[in-house]
Amino acid sequence: MLQEVFFTYFLAFIVAAFIAFLQLETTTYPHTNFLIRLKLITVVYSLFYGALGVIFYGIVVYTGIDMLIGDKIVKEPYLQAVLVGIFSKGISDWNFYTLPIGDNAKPLGIKTITEPIESTLLKKIDEEEYNSLKEYVTPVRDCYCKTQNDGAERPEEKVLKRICDSLPANSKAKKLAYKEDLKNVMADYDSDGAKVSAALEKYLRDFGKRSYERVFKIDV
Repeated sequence: MLQEVFFTYFLAFIVAAFIAFLQLETTTYPHTNFLIRLKLITVVYSLFYGALGVIFYGIVVYTGIDMLIGDKIVKEPYLQAVLVGIFSKGISDWNFYTLPIGDNAKPLGIKTITEPIESTLLKKIDEEEYNSLKEYVTPVRDCYCKTQNDGAERPEEKVLKRICDSLPANSKAKKLAYKEDLKNVMADYDSDGAKVSAALEKYLRDFGKRSYERVFKIDV
C-alpha cells in the first residue's frame, strides 16, 4: 500500500517535471534547446514543477476532489497522478481573485506564489541560453573573421551571402525579406565580429542546429 502511494506521487512528479521541460524544448527554445538541455538551471526548473505536481496531487488525494474525463469520474490513482502531472503547469497559472490597488489590479491565486519563482528561473535559463549561444557560434565567427584580407569581402558580407545562398531558391521575396532582417540585426553592432555573431545567432535561432551545421561548416 505504502509503495503504491509513493509511486503515484512519484508519477505525478515525473510527469509534471517532464511537461515543464518539454515546454522549454518545444515552445520557449525550439531551435536552441540543445544548448540548455543538460544545464543545472534547466534541471532545477523541471524539478520545481515536479514538486508542484506532488503538491497538487496531494491536494487531490487529501480533499477527494473528483477528476473528470468527459463525464466520467477518474478513480484510478495512477491515472489521477498522470493527469495532475500533465496539468500542473496550467494549474500553477491559476488566479482566483483580482485585488484592485489604485489604478492597477493585482491577481491573487496560485500564480501569485509560483510566478516570482518561475520568472527567476526563466531569467536564469535565458541567460544560460544567451551565453551558450555566443560560445557555440564563436568558432565559425572566428573562422570568418580571420580570413579577411585587404580588398576581400568583409566577414559579415560573406556570412550574409552564405545564408542567402542556403535559402530555398523558389521564394525570392522571402529571401530578400530575410536578408533585410539580417542586415537590420547586424546594423546594431559596429565590429565585424559582433555583426557576424549576430547573423549566426539569428540563423541558428530561426532554423536550428541541423541547418546551421550544414550551412556553416568551418571551411571558409
